[in-house]
This record gives sequence, structure tokens and C-alpha cells, in this order.
Amino acid sequence: MSTGRARAHIIGNIGRDPEMRFTPNGTAVTNFSVAVNRQPRSQRQEGGEEAPPDWYRVVCFGQLAEVADQYYAKGNKVYVEGRLQINQFTGQDGQERQSVEIVASELMNLTPRGDDQGMAQRQGGQGNEDELDDLPF
Repeated sequence: MSTGRARAHIIGNIGRDPEMRFTPNGTAVTNFSVAVNRQPRSQRQEGGEEAPPDWYRVVCFGQLAEVADQYYAKGNKVYVEGRLQINQFTGQDGQERQSVEIVASELMNLTPRGDDQGMAQRQGGQGNEDELDDLPF
């Protein structure tokens, strides 16, 4: 069974700051997790018990990885599009396991500009309008 054509489109909130590293040949790779609510906002009950979010691991390569590392932060609402990739590995207990991640081909920051506290902190500045106008998305 091939999963090379399986696509994912999710909208959710970044659960931890993106972490960037480089492959031996110098390609940037950034990983982060995204929490997606199972219930639409209109179906959630005030004060009622909510279903826990589904968590997705996202990996970006190249220029997209650099953009994610520089401009995205924990708490940002994002749209992620990409292909599903299944990784098989042996756990510490010797059991065979699988993990599924989204290899992103497109990212879009959906956090309103006024709510971008995480981005301002990661850039080390105050997040003024001039900085925000230079964003590549």
C-alpha cells in the first residue's frame, strides 16, 4: 500500500515552537506539532466537556523550514497542507511502531496580526507593523 499520494489539509494551533536543524548536506528541516479541535466551534457547549484535540507532527524542508522557524511560534493558528508520511521504527521496548507526520508543502499563518505576541518574542523585537509587513505570507 502506497501513501505517497495521501494528502492532508489541517487548521490548528502550534503546540510548541518550531525547531530547526540541518541535514548533512545543509538542507534546513523544521519540526513542530499542531493541535486540531475535533468539534467545530458551533458544536462546542459552554462549560461542557470538550473532546481532546488531535495532534499532528509537521515537518518542513528547505526555504519553507526557514520561514516556519523564523516566523511561526507556539500558539499561532496555522493552515498546513502536505503529504502524509508513515515512518516505521522499533521502540525502546523492542516493539515495532509507526508514526505519521505531515510533510508540509504549504503553510499559512492564520493568527491575526494584533495577536502575534509569539512572533514578536521569537524575533526579539516589539513586533511593529513595519516588521509584520515584510512577512512572506
